[in-house]
Amino acid sequence: MKFRGHETFTIRKGWLNKGLKNIMKEPGVFLGDGGNPMDILGIGANMVKSLRYWLTATQLTSEPTFGHRVQSMTEQGRIIFENDPYINPTA
Repeated sequence: MKFRGHETFTIRKGWLNKGLKNIMKEPGVFLGDGGNPMDILGIGANMVKSLRYWLTATQLTSEPTFGHRVQSMTEQGRIIFENDPYINPTA
């Protein structure tokens, strides 16, 4: 894991929810597969990089180290997303 991937941003309120929800819709959201990630997530370019880092650092998502680096939810991330009302208010 890289040390400065968070672009000096700490985890912000609502980021994990926003990231997981959008990864469920489009696993390539951080790569721009479904459009501009900044527009979809409603955050700036460095914040997009930071959110991607924090989702991986918290082990809620994972991505391959080579090839098409699409993020996928880990088993832990799926359980938290489905059951934690603070991450997913509809849980």
